Amino acid sequence: MNISERLNQLPPQDRAHIIGTIEYIQEQWVLFDEHDEPNDFMEFSGQPFDIWIHSNWVPFHEFDEGMAYGKTTYTIKNGDKVRISKPLPFVYQEWLNELTDDTLEKFARTLNDTGYSIYDCIYCHNFLFFQIAKKGAKGVNFLMFDNDDQVCNIQHFFERIGKQSDRFEITLNNGNRKLLTTL
Repeated sequence: MNISERLNQLPPQDRAHIIGTIEYIQEQWVLFDEHDEPNDFMEFSGQPFDIWIHSNWVPFHEFDEGMAYGKTTYTIKNGDKVRISKPLPFVYQEWLNELTDDTLEKFARTLNDTGYSIYDCIYCHNFLFFQIAKKGAKGVNFLMFDNDDQVCNIQHFFERIGKQSDRFEITLNNGNRKLLTTL
């Protein structure tokens, strides 16, 4: 199962999408996200996206010169509301892939319980990524999450000697801490 399919198995995650309005400005399509930050809509080309049409999100898979293509064709207008799945950094995706389904689910639930989402990751030092080829990998990964209210640091202690084990030390910027261990 690929990472997209695995993430779809999790409970719905806050901040999983970039949502904004699209406008045609100076001969280019610009997506203004929920923070009014402008993004070149073409940066997201090749990614599926949804447009809010008649009170429903309608999926599309291609965008070209102001036209959205999916099961239907739609002419995009200034001010249309658009939703795009938030991309995850490559090294973070690889880290998520190394977790078992059970560990990923427990990790996501713990993150959610502390007010964070899988999509809030702003930094991932994936030491495990460099250890995969070695037999008996052991070490620590460092991750940082930001949910726009607080910052959270996670140290992921892993061992891949014989049986897989994972321990997550989660520290919020307010000093609260959580510990999650999976064996």
